[in-house]
Amino acid sequence: MIVLSLFRFSFCVYEMSEFRQLGLSDWLVKRLASLSIKKPSAIQKAVIPVLLKERRNIFGCSQTGTGKTLAYVLPILERLVVDPRPYFALILAPTRELAHQIHDVITVLAGPKSKTANALVTSLLIIGGGNYGVENASEDVQGLWLGKPNIIVATPGRFLDQIINRNYLDVCGSKRSFKFEILVMDEGDQLITPGFCTQLKDLLNWIDCKEVGNKRRQTVVLSASLTPALEALKQVLAEKDESNQPIVIDLLPTIDSIKKELSTNPYLDQRYFLCPSNVKAAFLVEALLDLDFKQLIIFCGTKREAKLIHKILITLGFAGKDFNLNPVLLNSDLKQALRFAAIDKFKSLKSRILVTTDLASRGLDLPLVDLIINYNCPKSAISYVHRVGRTCRKPHLNSSISLPYLGKAITLVSQYDIKLLKNIESFIGIRMEQEEAIDEEHCNEILKQVTYAVKDAEIAIEKEMNELAEVKGVDLESKKMKSMIA
Repeated sequence: MIVLSLFRFSFCVYEMSEFRQLGLSDWLVKRLASLSIKKPSAIQKAVIPVLLKERRNIFGCSQTGTGKTLAYVLPILERLVVDPRPYFALILAPTRELAHQIHDVITVLAGPKSKTANALVTSLLIIGGGNYGVENASEDVQGLWLGKPNIIVATPGRFLDQIINRNYLDVCGSKRSFKFEILVMDEGDQLITPGFCTQLKDLLNWIDCKEVGNKRRQTVVLSASLTPALEALKQVLAEKDESNQPIVIDLLPTIDSIKKELSTNPYLDQRYFLCPSNVKAAFLVEALLDLDFKQLIIFCGTKREAKLIHKILITLGFAGKDFNLNPVLLNSDLKQALRFAAIDKFKSLKSRILVTTDLASRGLDLPLVDLIINYNCPKSAISYVHRVGRTCRKPHLNSSISLPYLGKAITLVSQYDIKLLKNIESFIGIRMEQEEAIDEEHCNEILKQVTYAVKDAEIAIEKEMNELAEVKGVDLESKKMKSMIA
């Protein structure tokens, strides 16, 4: 017994020494240990030493859930503790949820319990859609310009608004004080899509202008997908000096390996259920009644569809004592405080059902999800892969689950979706089977009740849209068209 204990102690010390070997200080290693993080991942082993010792740009790709956030947060904290400077690092994220999650990681690692770090490192979260934990926009300005944080975590649009439209020069008088030595683009493939590229270009032009003189800025681009646009960005980051080329870290599996993982993963059960489009809501409700799950994500094709499904579930009593599933809604139409509240409720297991769009298919850390239902068949195989990737994240941690699978994904397929299903099956290299646990006969019994719930939900949504149009003076038809876009 003593020998076994000594072995475990030695093994733990060895694991922790791996972080030390990467160049991290004892206080940060101990902080990681207190969070049960004892061994660096592959992306962390590759990125941390570069950010600590070199000033070359980094272009890294690694799957979701591999620890990309810690890969850049840890060396940034390490460098700031040694040499604290204001406006040292700017971290950009495509969604407010991801930005908030990154800021939470920084706060936990450099929080009050770590007095050394807390005295030296400060961070500021700047996101749009209404402030979270901040009463008004003027406090954002005060924190950004007068507080002089070491790290800023932001979404591009909101941060651009702050530096261009919030009287920066009136407060600071000069751009020279506003230098960033490190720029991190998390989920970089999303940041260079048409929705962000103009904002990103304007932002980079501002922080890299001649007055700032930010020629030595180190750029870190991390992503869970490698797209043609990212390949082009990699060329942009390249330097004329051959010895100063960006460091490329590609830990993504090949398409063939992804297909193999999805087709041979014994922990992931992938199925479809064929149902008419006009009664699909009834079959979704029946699935919730018949299937066992710890936590479930229902993916919808549009924001309106997600809102409709959420209202149907609430109307049918899934938030009541009989079910106690407490469905929450997450889409980009919600005010920011409500979006964070939904995520917090789901993460804390106060809710077992999350109804959302592809907004939640990447970036968020939701390791307890063991069931995915695609209410609509994804239009692309890549979207399908990201969605089902929300479950079966860490099978070794869920080995106590008594179900015959550790993750399950069911796609509801209408008569119009057969070709989409075939494309997905062709991509992942398997032929899915029909889900047999859904009771079709009982579905017919609840069809009338669900139909009434659908009508009530549609009326409620229409009423909300009319009220919003009256308050904001928005053309209702225009609003309807926008609400159909995910």
